[in-house]
Amino acid sequence: VLASSADRITKVTGLGLGTNVFKWTVSHGNCVKSDNIAITNALPIQAVAGPDADICQDFFYLASNEPVNAVGLWSVNSGNASIADPTKFNTKVTNLVQGTPTRLTWRISNAAGCFTEDNLLITNNSAQTKAGLDTRVC
Repeated sequence: VLASSADRITKVTGLGLGTNVFKWTVSHGNCVKSDNIAITNALPIQAVAGPDADICQDFFYLASNEPVNAVGLWSVNSGNASIADPTKFNTKVTNLVQGTPTRLTWRISNAAGCFTEDNLLITNNSAQTKAGLDTRVC
C-alpha cells in the first residue's frame, strides 16, 4: 500500500513476500516516461516458539514451527537449560532447574540476514520428595 501515489518518495506498507514491483510514471504534456522499482521483502516466516509450559520434570520437548527456506536456532535467554540440537525445531531441552523459569528464543533467519523470533517460558514445577531413610521396627 502506497501512502501517496503522487509522491516519488513515499512510505510503502503491506509488502508481499518476495519481489514487489512498482511503476512510477511522469507525464509532461504529451510526453510520458516510466520506470520500475523492485522492492524485495525477504522476511522469513514468523517464528512460533510454541506455548509457555509448566512441567513436572527437568526436560521438555520443544515444538516450534519448522523453518521454510531458512534456518532456525534455539537459544537460552534466562534460566538454565541444555538444548540437544539448537538448530532443530522439535529438539529436547534438559537440565531445567526446579522452580526456576527458563526463557528460550526460537529465531528463524534466512540468507538475506532477515529474521523473526519468538520466546517460550518453561517452568519446572516438580516437587522434591524425601520421606527419609527406610526403617525397620519391631
